Amino acid sequence: MGAALAILLGTVRGKLNFAVMKRATEATLMSTASIFLVIIGTALLGKFMAVSGVPAYTAELLVEFGTSPLMVLLAVCLLYLFLGMFLDSIGILLLTMPIILPMAHGADIDLIFFGIILVKLLEIGLLTPPVGLNVYIIKAALGDRVQLTTIFKGVGWFVVVDLVLLAVLITWPVLVTGLPDMMLQP
Repeated sequence: MGAALAILLGTVRGKLNFAVMKRATEATLMSTASIFLVIIGTALLGKFMAVSGVPAYTAELLVEFGTSPLMVLLAVCLLYLFLGMFLDSIGILLLTMPIILPMAHGADIDLIFFGIILVKLLEIGLLTPPVGLNVYIIKAALGDRVQLTTIFKGVGWFVVVDLVLLAVLITWPVLVTGLPDMMLQP
């Protein structure tokens, strides 16, 4: 729908021609191909992990050492905040899910709660340097009018607020699970 509206708008404004359409198609194909390469690589890694038993082994270790759900959650938060500085969201999810999900399940963390926390962590990763993809999108939209460092400084407050919100959600999980729990009750 969005692509159709963009084509319609470009046509109405008279800025859509064959060269522009060709460049847009090439850029779309390149980004789609790169995403598929990441998906293929992480799918192979996931299959290897499943066959090797790494997720089950790490989940057993957590249970054996009596690691609390809060410690598992904090470790995942630190991992995702670190990875968010260097990888995109899809890559992080595809690389970590084969290990992280069984760990969360083994630590008796509510998976709805865990999913919301992961989404929040991925959102923070889209803002943190050096690979904050959302910051580069803003830079591309603004062009040379604003420096990249200025945008990262402006986004810094959003990262701080997101981290505070993350702490609030972890402290009071009922804010995340309250509504789904009410929906699941008979």
